[in-house]
Amino acid sequence: MYGGVGCLGTPVVRTDAAAIWATGRTWWQIPPVARVEFSGSLRPGVTGKDVIISLCGLFNGDEVLNHAIEFTGAESIRTLGVDERLAIANMTTEWGALSGLFPVDEVLLEWYRQRIKFHGPGHPRVSESRMNDIESYPIIASPNARYAKHIRLNLSTLSPSISGPNSVKVSTPASVLQERDIPIQKAYLVSCTNSRLSDLTAAADIVRGKKIADGVEFYVAAASSEVQSQAEETGAWGALVQAGARTLPAGCGPCIGLGTGLLQEGEVGISATNRNFKVHKLFD
Repeated sequence: MYGGVGCLGTPVVRTDAAAIWATGRTWWQIPPVARVEFSGSLRPGVTGKDVIISLCGLFNGDEVLNHAIEFTGAESIRTLGVDERLAIANMTTEWGALSGLFPVDEVLLEWYRQRIKFHGPGHPRVSESRMNDIESYPIIASPNARYAKHIRLNLSTLSPSISGPNSVKVSTPASVLQERDIPIQKAYLVSCTNSRLSDLTAAADIVRGKKIADGVEFYVAAASSEVQSQAEETGAWGALVQAGARTLPAGCGPCIGLGTGLLQEGEVGISATNRNFKVHKLFD
């Protein structure tokens, strides 16, 4: 996710984390770099999540396995909000990559300016000095950079898509699945990928004045307590609750198989989380 805000981040799995805690050391091999070049712009109703789902489905042969991804195409990237960039960078892990990095541009700098205003002076990480560093030393690829892979994607060709079942390597347009009229028992708007204020607001606009269908449990959790507070202030949170959404604590939950609302044997769910891998029960 860090790659959406001009920082390089890479995932650390549980075994890696345990080793770091035990030894205080780790290692990281510099990976090959794949250039993903965007052109065009997203049509109304298409989001950053659809971008990364489409990439996972279109290039599903381990093309970027263990690569670092650099997203390019300045004109197209300028049309993507930071929330969309965060969703795309977050799920490069599901695509098989070690990291995904967007460039620093004016859209990101303005986002940082708003964060500084929100937090006020004295924040240890979001501050004027950090802002000055980002502006003075933006992350820019070398003009002589060489890439192991070069993937091109025209954003204007994409439509709302759904991945699965049980794999991000399978991507199907939502319109195709709608025609199949697949009954679902549970729905989720949770996780770090798609529970920011823009996501909650979009969902609230759809369900406002309506009720969740009988036989469907709709679970909602904000990406953070800060996001939940903002959604409460705007009325988006209340609209979701009034429609019948079941609220969960902010942060991780059903997306990693924890807490309330997990899919039971034989149930079908639809989710805005980052992971849809099948979980096998270890114990009864």
